[in-house]
Amino acid sequence: MVRLIKTGSSTIRDFSSRREQWRLLLLILPLGLVIILMARLRDPATAERINNFFAASNNRSDEAQKVPPRVENHAARKPAADTRPGLYPGVCPELLTAIADNTYFRNSEKEAWFHFIELLQHTPTEQIESAHSVEADYVQLVDQPDFYRGKLVTVYGYVRQVTEQIPAANDLGIKSYYRVVVQPADGTDWPIFVYCLELPADLSVGDDLMSNVKVTGLFFKKLSYHWEQGLGTAPVIVAKSVADYGSGASMPGQADIHEPSTTDAWAETKADTVRTTKGPAAEPQAESPSFPEILGLAGWDVERLAQFDNGQPFSEAEHVKALELLRRLRSFDSTSLMDWAHDGLSPHDVAKQPADYRGQLIRLKGRVVNVTKRLPAAAEAERLEMPQYFECEVVLGEQAGTSTILTTRVPQAWLQAEHLDEPISAVALYLKRLANGDSQQALWLAKEVAWHPGQTNEPDHELFGPTARELFSKTADKLFGKSVLGNLGMDVGLLDQIQPRGRIRAEEREAFYQMLDAVGRAGPSELISIAEAGLPAVRKVWENEVATEESRSRRALAQEVVRRAEEGRYSVAPLFNEPGNQIGRIIVVDGTARRVVRIQVGSAGGPGDVARSFGIEHYYELEVFTDDSQNYPLVFCVRELPTGFPTRGTIHVPVRVAGFFFKDWLYRTRGLLDEETTTRASGEVDRPQFAPLVIGRMPLVLAAEQERSEAARYVLAGLFVLALAGIWAAAAWYARDDRRFRRRTRAVDFSLPPGQSLNELNLSPAEEPMKDIAQSGVWLGQSE
Repeated sequence: MVRLIKTGSSTIRDFSSRREQWRLLLLILPLGLVIILMARLRDPATAERINNFFAASNNRSDEAQKVPPRVENHAARKPAADTRPGLYPGVCPELLTAIADNTYFRNSEKEAWFHFIELLQHTPTEQIESAHSVEADYVQLVDQPDFYRGKLVTVYGYVRQVTEQIPAANDLGIKSYYRVVVQPADGTDWPIFVYCLELPADLSVGDDLMSNVKVTGLFFKKLSYHWEQGLGTAPVIVAKSVADYGSGASMPGQADIHEPSTTDAWAETKADTVRTTKGPAAEPQAESPSFPEILGLAGWDVERLAQFDNGQPFSEAEHVKALELLRRLRSFDSTSLMDWAHDGLSPHDVAKQPADYRGQLIRLKGRVVNVTKRLPAAAEAERLEMPQYFECEVVLGEQAGTSTILTTRVPQAWLQAEHLDEPISAVALYLKRLANGDSQQALWLAKEVAWHPGQTNEPDHELFGPTARELFSKTADKLFGKSVLGNLGMDVGLLDQIQPRGRIRAEEREAFYQMLDAVGRAGPSELISIAEAGLPAVRKVWENEVATEESRSRRALAQEVVRRAEEGRYSVAPLFNEPGNQIGRIIVVDGTARRVVRIQVGSAGGPGDVARSFGIEHYYELEVFTDDSQNYPLVFCVRELPTGFPTRGTIHVPVRVAGFFFKDWLYRTRGLLDEETTTRASGEVDRPQFAPLVIGRMPLVLAAEQERSEAARYVLAGLFVLALAGIWAAAAWYARDDRRFRRRTRAVDFSLPPGQSLNELNLSPAEEPMKDIAQSGVWLGQSE
């Protein structure tokens, strides 16, 4: 085939063809997809979906166990194993710390209570009877409850009453159990309470049954209960059942009596007078005995307290007695002590009539100016379970003067300070008036002395704006959050008991609820303002770390904190990497709330000690993801949610929330909130993981920013579509010009003049081959 083209000319690309247009479009589309994906990756939900899509299924189960990726990784610390011998197999030592003796059943003991029941529920009766147990009597259980707690014990006695009890709501499927009131075989007039899951065939509900029984079960606690003439004390045993020992059989330790005692104490163990109807979740009685009555039952009556002479020096004998009374005071929980304390009674009034108020609990406020650590003798320390105690010199006021408070716990910061002048409060027992040179001062006993740094007289709730900045200027960065908490009425000394990483222990429960109560005294905007006021000083502290720190990882952490502070934001990296140095610090973050769970405080049986002490019946757990949390959540425990805040299913709400760091919490993810009940979504619960636990008041919804963000996305998408349309139109326009060029230029170069053919051309000899071809009948455009 003959082609008529100009020699040396290049091929012109035809952009008007479909093929070229598709090639151009395919070059632009990936660029647009990359831009859209980069914008979407800023959304934590999208990032998590991508991670889950590419993560192998066997790695997902292990991922929850790992500490989130941080500047410097730390392995999770396991709690130290309990070394106490003799615990029944399966008993969790950590739960035993929540059990308190000489009190009623408390809501905090509910978990341990049902833990005991669950162990016995799944153990055959024959196995329990054949297991090694310790025989004990009433006196042993009452005098040494810590030694027997969680151990399998065996007691013998007479059944005086059997009542059916309704337990609190539980997951064990237990709708009822039985309380068996047993009079010990040794003739003791006080009962032993046995809670059992089933009864033998020959034992039924009723009074004065007079059956000889053997009980083998787990010792739980020493219970205080109310009867007509005051308070009684009874050991509590959890058993699967009781065994009939025979009506005529002689029981081990049986006293030389013909029949069980008929003291009036037995007549008052009816279910309507004993405050244990529903076990640990029982609703407290409206009327409770006074504290002097409780001390009297414990052996500290008026005559014994009168042995502390007023106006005399503190003798060595009185010192020992005071420590014994302090040990008794430590056995009561803080909520009960607050309930028993006198309101509106000043120390000055007490000093005027010391004999009338000896043994009473009084609320004190003042300033501690000196603390002395004391070590009892080795024998006394072991007997009283008190390796150390502290003498606090406290100024209670101009009229009350200086007093001395003996206590077993003070904040660690006091022991390191060169000079002390810190605000305190305490629920203290008045003991005596001391003679100290020319002046006299009062002597008090307190389970603990609460520290309120930053507080002058009363809690200052106007903390935002200049007040917060002034407060910050007076305190170091590390103490700023603690000063705010102290100003809000919290005992900051409780923060010493918090372990930086792990589950929430029983010892940390009081600190948790006190902090939750404290944030309720400030508005959410106030806490945000306070945190923002402290950010410049935080930046200054970490800038010093950048300049002086030799560790590369810590210097990198400090640089990250400074970079965020320069942008006016807090970094969450220290919460993951250095939880021990962050406890009590205040922080504010912007992030996306993706899960909310309502946590009910107390139980179905009635309000617990938290509701009675702080008025807290529920709070909310809020999982917040920030742009620097590397797709791991911060768990905010907040008192309330804004009106209209979504609570159904997976949420996606931009929020700003401030709070105080509590600890790096090891927890299991909870189900989603579903209006009135909490429902669990499959695949999203029961995954243990670490997360910074922060306690705040209420999140603020960033609704305006969310709307602007959504509008921006639509605008960008529209611009992208317009850009694609413009590129397509430009390609079509240039293709049209190319077609015009071919028609006008190539047609002139290769067309013959009108009326001529190739045969009429004047060919030179060099062009004869072309002529031969034309004459041979081979024409252009033809082939043989």
